[in-house]
Amino acid sequence: MAPELPQEILDQVVDHLWDDWKALIACNAASRVFVPAARTHIFRDVIVDGLSKCDRFERVLDGSPAAARYVRKLKVVAHHFSYQAGAYRNIDSSWVAHVPDLVDRFPRLIELELNSLNWNTLQLTPERTRPFLGAISRLSRLVLSNVHFGCSSQIEDVLHAATDLTELICDRVYWTYWSQQHSQSPPELKDSPERPPLRRLVLHPGSPSTLLTQWLLQSGYELKIQDIDIRWRERGCTDALGDLLRATGVHLESLSLDLPRPVAAESLSRNSIDLSANPSLRHLQLGGPVLPDCCNWVPTLVAQITSKQIASIDVLLMAPWCQDLHAFDWVLLNCALSHPRFAGVRVTFDVCLAMWQANNYTLVHDLISNALPDFRSRGELVVRCA
Repeated sequence: MAPELPQEILDQVVDHLWDDWKALIACNAASRVFVPAARTHIFRDVIVDGLSKCDRFERVLDGSPAAARYVRKLKVVAHHFSYQAGAYRNIDSSWVAHVPDLVDRFPRLIELELNSLNWNTLQLTPERTRPFLGAISRLSRLVLSNVHFGCSSQIEDVLHAATDLTELICDRVYWTYWSQQHSQSPPELKDSPERPPLRRLVLHPGSPSTLLTQWLLQSGYELKIQDIDIRWRERGCTDALGDLLRATGVHLESLSLDLPRPVAAESLSRNSIDLSANPSLRHLQLGGPVLPDCCNWVPTLVAQITSKQIASIDVLLMAPWCQDLHAFDWVLLNCALSHPRFAGVRVTFDVCLAMWQANNYTLVHDLISNALPDFRSRGELVVRCA
């Protein structure tokens, strides 16, 4: 009789098949000893993007309830919004109402992504809201992409429930009207002082930036966010952006900041942003400058850097013609980068020229290179053109 292999060896054999769907299904059906490892890969990431997939997955769970504990990531794509074919697509979205109950069936769910979703189609009654928000409280990663809420309090309900997030991504998140009261948030979540142990925060245009920053910046709470990616568009709320960056303090290591000219000008006039408050900054990306408009804010922010750990600075520039690059304040940037703290730092310029056929890459490279002589003697300069 052949000796039995340890379960750890059998699990490793199945793990090598992680990207072979047919092989994993075969292992799952072949023997009970393969089931845990096979189901770990089969059910780990689940995508539900239509009625048929939702029904099929619910039948799987009804036939094998134990499979639910293997689900770690759920992505829901409702297809409610399409900018190519009008505000709503002519599809049956009744299945979306099953999502809250589906989420509640996954006790080990840690990642949830909601995409192109009208929040009201979830049909969250008070009885269904409590277990749904309870599931959100267990998440470590939440992605809201092109999600339209009925009112602002619905977003606040989600934020108050998400007490264990390490990563929050918001991209094109809207609501129809502002509401002062929490709509259906359970009483124990309404006044909770807890805030998630966020390590990464992404806010892209359309996101409720001020609502999120107010939620994060409540007094007495220390932010430990290490990675921030923000495309800020609220001209009148640049102070909130500055407060957020200052609140991260020594914890912030990577910052990607995209500011259009009016917002950048407002932040400079109010001294809203001060990168000297982030002494552990290692990577900085600045985007949004469109030449020949004034882009003094880029060298101004670079000059604010006091971090001795800074390793790379990326600047994204857009211009119709290569001669428009002369509008950039190269003298101020060269002066800022001449400081000893930038020795060995890699500075990259990604230049996007609209009139590509009439532009010369060599000319762009030489223009930028000759404009930063003091930095070239102490750091690494990279120029890319597209």
